[in-house]
Formats: sequence, C-alpha cells, structure tokens
Amino acid sequence: LRYRYDSEVLFKRVAAPTHARSGQTISLRFILSSTADVRGKLLLTLNGQPVDLAPDSPEVAAPVELTAGTNVKTVSVPVGTRGIHSFDAVFVPDDPERDRIVENNRASAVTYVAGPGHVLVVDTDDASSQWVMRAIESSDMEVRHVPAGGLPDNLAMLLDTDAVVLVDVDCGSLTFAQQEMLCRYVNDLGGGLVMTGGPNSFGAGGWIGS
Repeated sequence: LRYRYDSEVLFKRVAAPTHARSGQTISLRFILSSTADVRGKLLLTLNGQPVDLAPDSPEVAAPVELTAGTNVKTVSVPVGTRGIHSFDAVFVPDDPERDRIVENNRASAVTYVAGPGHVLVVDTDDASSQWVMRAIESSDMEVRHVPAGGLPDNLAMLLDTDAVVLVDVDCGSLTFAQQEMLCRYVNDLGGGLVMTGGPNSFGAGGWIGS
C-alpha cells in the first residue's frame, strides 16, 4: 500500500511515571510526530475529568506549535488521593486540513498513586466480620468492608490493598473471575490473604479443589 499525507500528526504516546505518592506533582511528556509544521491544542483528562493546561486563559487546552519531526511537550500535574490515575491526551489541530487522520491523535497512560495501605474485609452477611474489623482497627490499621459480591474482579483495583480477609465466605459467593483475581493478587502482587473459619469456610464452604 502506498499513501501520502503532506501534513499529518501522530500522537505516539504519553510518558507518565508508573508510581507516585499521594499529593505529589508528576511530569507528563506528550510525544508527537508531525510531517509538517502544525498548530493546535492539547487536551488532557484525568480519570475522565478535564485538566486545566492553560491556567492563564479561559480555556483548559494548551496551545502547541509542532514542527516537522518528533515533538516533546512536558506538563506538570498534581495527583491527589491514592488509586489508579488514568491520563488521556488528545491533539486537536487548528486547521483540520493539516491533520487528516483523527484516529491517531490520542494517547493514554496510567499512574498508580500510593497512599496508606488498608485491609479489605469480606463477608456475606455484613455482620460476621465486625469482630475482625474491630481487631484490625485497634492495631491502628485502616480497614474497609465489602460484601462478597462487591469484591473487585480487576487486579488493578487492589493495588493499594495490603491484605484481603475472607470472613466465613463460601466459594459460591465469589465468581470465578474474583477467585482468579485473588490468586493473581497473592502471586503477582504479593498481597496478603487471610481466611477465617466458620460453617461456610474451608471445605464446608466448597473450597476443596477450587
């Protein structure tokens, strides 16, 4: 296939640190390739919310002038609370005729912001875990409670969790995806996993062969 675009911009990638601390200001690098000199704007969203890249103007987009070749633009962005921070950047040309293919004008990156760790306590009745939670809280550790159905099935959602405690949880209360995620949480992330006994735990809870 042969094609020719006299003026085209390709958003190669957004370079962001993989880890940061809560309250830290991080640097994002926008790497764009252009076949000609092009003017346009850069828009950035953080977890779906627009980031003001032009605080001195009424617009949130930052004006940019690209030259032929590779262009690198750097911005500083403060990150807030812990968790996954997803950045999405878009280049919008001032003249659409100077950039015909819009599908390659977008790039994204993810930064994990660490904060104080916590212990996630899981049960099936919203009551049997209370004694466990009180014991953890008395040790000055942060603890959160979720019902078995609310346990994440995405490993990224447990990045800031130090340990998961299953309080008398039977195997059938967790989906296969949740069980597989718990295995990866321990093996891949080194997370802690505690299971307490009870009438719905261990073998009685159907965990044999799971």
